[in-house]
Amino acid sequence: MPIDTVCPHCGKKYRLKDELAGRRATCSNQECRQQFNVPKPKVEDRSLIEAEALAASLFGEDPAAVAVAEQQVEVICAMCDFKWNEPTSKVGKNVICPDCKHRQKIPERKVKKADWRDPNADKPGGARGPELPEDLKAQQTTQVQFESLKDAGAVEDDREPISLVSRLKWILPLAALVLAIGLGIFLYMQSRKEGKENQYMAEAVKELPEYKDDGPMAKGQPALCRALLLMSAGEHSARSDSKEKLKEAIGQFGSARDELLKAPKSAERDLLVGELAIAILSLGGDEGQVGREVKIRWSQQDHQALQTRIGAELGYVQIELRRVLTLLKNETRADDLDLRLSIVRRLARELTKLGRTDLLHEILQQAFHDGEYPEAKAQVALESLLAGATPDKVQPSAEELKSAIALGGNFNPTPISAQVLWQKLGTPGVPTLVGAPGSGELSRPARLAAVGASLSQKNAAEALALATRPGQLDDRVLALAMIAEQSAEPMAAVDATLEIDPKLFTKTTPQYAILRIAIAAAKAKQMDKAEKIWGLLGDDGLKAWAKADCQRWYLAANPTQKAEVATADRPDDSAKLRVSAAFGALTVARHNAAENGVGNSAKEYETWGKGNLRAFGLAGLALGLQDSKR
Repeated sequence: MPIDTVCPHCGKKYRLKDELAGRRATCSNQECRQQFNVPKPKVEDRSLIEAEALAASLFGEDPAAVAVAEQQVEVICAMCDFKWNEPTSKVGKNVICPDCKHRQKIPERKVKKADWRDPNADKPGGARGPELPEDLKAQQTTQVQFESLKDAGAVEDDREPISLVSRLKWILPLAALVLAIGLGIFLYMQSRKEGKENQYMAEAVKELPEYKDDGPMAKGQPALCRALLLMSAGEHSARSDSKEKLKEAIGQFGSARDELLKAPKSAERDLLVGELAIAILSLGGDEGQVGREVKIRWSQQDHQALQTRIGAELGYVQIELRRVLTLLKNETRADDLDLRLSIVRRLARELTKLGRTDLLHEILQQAFHDGEYPEAKAQVALESLLAGATPDKVQPSAEELKSAIALGGNFNPTPISAQVLWQKLGTPGVPTLVGAPGSGELSRPARLAAVGASLSQKNAAEALALATRPGQLDDRVLALAMIAEQSAEPMAAVDATLEIDPKLFTKTTPQYAILRIAIAAAKAKQMDKAEKIWGLLGDDGLKAWAKADCQRWYLAANPTQKAEVATADRPDDSAKLRVSAAFGALTVARHNAAENGVGNSAKEYETWGKGNLRAFGLAGLALGLQDSKR
């Protein structure tokens, strides 16, 4: 059998005669010409010979008879045609004819191996059996030989290669089928999720009558609970991208405002007003959404500029905000000024993200008296800068404040934020409202102006030193709250607050300033310190709200962390239910549904019973599922 080998030096392939096995050969590659040893046939090569012998034994003659026949050679006398046999060893030698005694040479002949495929191969004429039909013989021989040649790689595949276009003709439909199936599954799951959203919110809204004004709950709390439930339903409807749902949202927000109007003024009520103002922003959209009547325009100015009546009958975000912020103004007292300022600052941050700070400047007077307006306008402008607004966006406010303050007036408080704003923008020709801080005890305007100026220059250490200088506790707390919200190092203000003797804090200490510091700790993922801070609050309603609000901001800073449902402060008796606990339950449910789905939460909320926190847990699930899609 031929020996297949390769040159170990250059890799050229060879098929050599078996008699060269074990010898040295020289590579014919002109670039190589190295010598190498020809390997001996492997044991498996002999299996081919043994297979032929096996085939001969099964389909041909007896192997022993074949061996004997191959030892004799038939000789025909050239003179008398006499035939006789001679041993194969005498092939090529002279022999004498037994009949006529003629001397002649036995010619050399090749011994033809019996073909086991042909039962009559190499048999004498008398020993041959019937011949196979020609078509069968040709078919048998052709098939065997062709397959053998193809297996040996001697013939090429004559099939025409498949073109790219032909491949795409069957690949693309298959891919489209797979994509369609995947899209169908996705849409089915989304529809199921949307169905659950609507189901949870519908069940929550059904419980509105359970919170009765003449029920066992404390005065004002039923109206606040109804307002929270309605504004949650309004937010869900406003984000549903539906014409019918948009109308429902406007109605639900209006009903929430009416409920807040019924409730007596309190910290919890005003905080809910702030939440309603933020939720109302979900009504606004671009012209494409307004054209489809799934959103409303932001302002009347947008409508007039576009000269179109599409969506005019549904109102404007600007007007809705004006109606809500009117609830904040109190004609009899101004001790809640810090709370109102904090609400509009948060609203300014959200509107800056949407590029619509112009709306807030136009409606600020709805929440503040004339004497408070300059400070509120300056704080909104500073908050917009902190949220990413460019100086040119707030420069008009700085110029307006310069003109208004130059005319004089009864400003209460002193608009120190206007001075900070002018310094930050480099506004020329402005008056000095508060001088530089001297040594010793600082007044409130001097302390807050100096702290604000240091923060605008990103000097947190100097701001903290000014905030903690000797002086009134209320002034120090307000300055520390400013640092907690605006500094890149809020925990310095938190720690400084905790160093103050807790016994010094009373119900007259600026309550919302304390809450702002607690929220800063929660945002910094320091919930233990946040709890210590809100423990300094003297208002029980605000303290309960602080727990829920800090939980919200802590979860926002830890989006992948699952909140325990037990975190919700659920009272055993519905008579003790406060809106702050309802807000906390809604916050926990919303966070968990957005990050982890519903799970077993819905079943647990079912056990809370009607008239307690069940409705707020279900509303939170609906909003959370909606959040997960956005």
